[in-house]
Amino acid sequence: MHAGFRVFSFLGVLLAIELLAQQPKPLGAQLRVHWNGMKVVVTKDGVNHPFMVDKDIFAYALHSVKLLSAKASGDFTYLLFDLRGYSRGPDDADKMCGAGEERSLIWMKLDSAWKKVESQNFVIESCWDTATLEDEGAPLSFNGPELVARGTTTRDPRKADTIENRKWMRYEVTYSLTHPEDGLHLSLVPDGHR
Repeated sequence: MHAGFRVFSFLGVLLAIELLAQQPKPLGAQLRVHWNGMKVVVTKDGVNHPFMVDKDIFAYALHSVKLLSAKASGDFTYLLFDLRGYSRGPDDADKMCGAGEERSLIWMKLDSAWKKVESQNFVIESCWDTATLEDEGAPLSFNGPELVARGTTTRDPRKADTIENRKWMRYEVTYSLTHPEDGLHLSLVPDGHR
């Protein structure tokens, strides 16, 4: 092989490495997530952004937080979390739902100062609300540009939460990576098999 060609190839590789190094990391790769009790903290560029999620999941305390999507679009940042928590605390482990788990999808729209402008949640697994994910306990992931979670629930978030309103329904929650501004889309239909 000619020495000039080797030098040219080597320079081409160095240029490619330099161009890759200059590419900005995706937003999700720039974020670090941790939690304490019912507070989720997202760290970006060394700055902590705390969010209380006690109204979004019916848990005693969180035991798992997974950031499923982080997208910036225009003046807003959109985050999607899969939150899991214990239904009861250790002192009530021998009572109803003592070994139960709560799980919710949480979507947040944040302004440029990382303040919550809007949020949505949906309970996908719950001992308290009798909700079950179709693939119970399975990790949620995107199939192409869309995340889909399916299961059954007895709670209709569109109606007042009373015992009379509780009927078994099949749910489908979808979220689009290409249109994060649309938030969570929910479809509920009566479950004729119950």
